[in-house]
Amino acid sequence: QPPPAGRVETVRDERQIRAEQQMIFTGRLNMLFQGEGNKAAALQIAQNTRFASETVKAGIIRSLDPVAQMAVNTETGGGQNLVPTILSPQVIDYLYPLAVVRNLNRGISSIGMPNGNINLGRLSAPPIASYTGRNANVKVSSPTIDQVSMKSKKLTCLTPIARDLLRFAGINTGVENLIMTSIGRSMGTAEDLGFIRGDGTGTNIKGFRYWAPSGTNVLNATSLTGLSLADGTKQAAIVTDIGRLEAALLNANVQLFNTGWIMAPRTRVALTNLRTTTGAPVFPELQEPRPLVGPDGITRYYYFLRGRPIGETTQIPTNLTSGGATGNGSEIYLAELSYWVRADAVPLEFAISTEATYTDPGTSQPVNAFEKDETLIRGIVENDFAPFQAVAVAVLDGVVWQ
Repeated sequence: QPPPAGRVETVRDERQIRAEQQMIFTGRLNMLFQGEGNKAAALQIAQNTRFASETVKAGIIRSLDPVAQMAVNTETGGGQNLVPTILSPQVIDYLYPLAVVRNLNRGISSIGMPNGNINLGRLSAPPIASYTGRNANVKVSSPTIDQVSMKSKKLTCLTPIARDLLRFAGINTGVENLIMTSIGRSMGTAEDLGFIRGDGTGTNIKGFRYWAPSGTNVLNATSLTGLSLADGTKQAAIVTDIGRLEAALLNANVQLFNTGWIMAPRTRVALTNLRTTTGAPVFPELQEPRPLVGPDGITRYYYFLRGRPIGETTQIPTNLTSGGATGNGSEIYLAELSYWVRADAVPLEFAISTEATYTDPGTSQPVNAFEKDETLIRGIVENDFAPFQAVAVAVLDGVVWQ
């Protein structure tokens, strides 16, 4: 019997529903990766992004609601095993480092790298102009052209998930949110660490630390031995070191208009607490964070140092032995971000399988997902990172301020 007039019924098969669910799942991960693991930022990005399906977009936005999380009740014994374990809508999330490079200040530029490699022509030495006498031959000079070569590096994350968790996701939507949050944030922080401290060896990306010219732009912090806060000599040494980073860029003719600091929280707190001999803050603008709209349109709060925002992340180590430090050293970076480029070969993509085989990291033995009743989720992004001019970053090593 046909439905009543004016009533429309849409029949959707199971395959269409599953396809939409997978697109929503992978779409959420993509938004989280772009938001550097920040769920609020990911939600705003999703709201501003066009999707092929409004149903998928609505599902992604709904899934990024911070209320949709969960925690696991681990109590056992005393009759608890007779009570079904309910997954709370509140999740106790992992404490991830902040990813800072992509959206610090006005951010870094990006270009496509569809073939997995690209060469950018660069003027490494300009023609030289000079005054000449009357009737004298004009001096000849030629510019020098070299190349910035970029080749894709593959960033991956493979995560097996017990299918029981996904089966129960209909009861508790926080399960999938927990999975996608952990994968998205892990990939975002791994990329950020590569952009900052990747050494460029093997399959690793090369970051600020190893692009910086060691002779002019990697500086050792002044030793604080024998210096005192009471007479102002310690504060003066710290202020001088901060200025040395700016001078390194300016002396290389780097124009500073999209510049940002990157440092460990320990260092930022030390600078915030630093006082003059009269008790006034040495850096007054560090006392309160200020809002700054990033290149992705998201408003974030930053502390500012000498008029430039600080990207604060625990991925900057505080246990270095370099630069004169003895196991307690850290680094400060000052980068003019307009001179840096990210080349994207493969945008973030996800694959989901219930039948693939993976290698157990603990036993190095192959494990079949179908046999273990698991779902494998694999994320891949391929990109590279390079400077137009390597002198556009300076590093202060051996920082022991705390």
